[in-house]
Amino acid sequence: MKTITLLLGVLIFFSCTSSKITANYQELPSPNKVNFINDSLRNYTITDMDTSTYKFNNIIYAKRNDTVYKIVTKKEIVKPCERLLISNKYNLKLRSTRPKMLLNYLDVHARVMYKKEVIYFERGSGILWDLYITPYIKDLCYQKD
Repeated sequence: MKTITLLLGVLIFFSCTSSKITANYQELPSPNKVNFINDSLRNYTITDMDTSTYKFNNIIYAKRNDTVYKIVTKKEIVKPCERLLISNKYNLKLRSTRPKMLLNYLDVHARVMYKKEVIYFERGSGILWDLYITPYIKDLCYQKD
């Protein structure tokens, strides 16, 4: 009887500690210019930068035509650094982080994992409900070809 009680106690302990919800998160890879060769280089205007919402990541808002793209970058020290300036235009190649098999935007749980931190999608006037990465921005610095 003691063996059964001990076994049940161990099973309950492990089932409670291993029930972390991680299935909804997708860890994004670090962007590398080699992986973006087939993507088009386009002109974007930086409209806003958020450096305080997330501990390990920056959020940059870039506009092209009437659409605002939400770009995530890892906070890091970059030297030499050409700092991004709001209202300036930059040539960038962006890649969506939304899963390709997703048929409906409502199917996604509105978040992805980037550099060990959950980043949330957002809806707003003109903001795409997506998150983008680019090899042309490191931290808040523009990286030319």
